[in-house]
Amino acid sequence: MTALVTLPVRDHINAPLRSALSACRLPWLPIYGSSDLPQARSVLLTQALEHGADRILCIDADIVPTAEQILRLAHHPRVDAGGAVTGLYALRSGEAWACTAPDGEPEADGCRLAEYAGLGFACVSRASLLAVRDSLPRLEDAKAGHWWPFCVPFVAERSGRLEYCADDVSLWRRLEGAGTRLWADTTLVVGHQALVVL
Repeated sequence: MTALVTLPVRDHINAPLRSALSACRLPWLPIYGSSDLPQARSVLLTQALEHGADRILCIDADIVPTAEQILRLAHHPRVDAGGAVTGLYALRSGEAWACTAPDGEPEADGCRLAEYAGLGFACVSRASLLAVRDSLPRLEDAKAGHWWPFCVPFVAERSGRLEYCADDVSLWRRLEGAGTRLWADTTLVVGHQALVVL
């Protein structure tokens, strides 16, 4: 099993994350300075598939995990052709998790089904991404080369209402449509760095 970490980076990778990535010794693939996050995430997933990784981790540059947590996510038993996993981290406001899951108790391993989550600390299988890729158009860009729009936002109807699916939600909706369920691991809680001006 091979795992690859993808990192969309606005201007820098926080020091604890950089240290954890070095300690866990997984290869990582960053894109720096892109102002188009949906495209950057999509290009990273395209490049990860081309690298041949079996599991692709999505970690944002402002997440603060330990090396052990990164490795737990990379080797998570729920990640397969029918399942993806997100860890939990707070939104920058600190008021809620970057994850929406129905009420209920987690299963014995601490996991519970989720509707969607942020892409700050998640893992998806190659097989799941290939199932989505097959339904998407291949795009060309002078700067990015060819890529598939895994995370390009769209509007969809859900439960009788129109829903805006941003970059993270759009990927989970596409994965769900291709047969991959999202699991939130409630035992895998990582930090989210936020700049607070007082």
